[in-house]
Amino acid sequence: MDAMLASMGMLIFRLLYGISLMPHGIAKTNKTMNSQFKEYMKQLGVPPIFVDLSMLVEIFGGFLVILGAISILVSSVLILFFLGTIVVSHKMKNHLQLG
Repeated sequence: MDAMLASMGMLIFRLLYGISLMPHGIAKTNKTMNSQFKEYMKQLGVPPIFVDLSMLVEIFGGFLVILGAISILVSSVLILFFLGTIVVSHKMKNHLQLG
């Protein structure tokens, strides 16, 4: 019984986590938003190619998390992605304070 509850909990977590990642990537498929976001990231010193990479990681990573496929690889990529997101958000915070 406990194993079944743990499996159900992991399934619910995977579904919610995967579903929450995908809209962020799908929003970046809009050409206008994508070009504006690339320009902003360029001002922060982040290469614009990372916008497209983040779109792919969010869409396909979210889909693979939902499926539970290649879990270790997908988790590793998502960990690196979010560590990069932390660094960029720290830069954004400093950039906004400087004006």
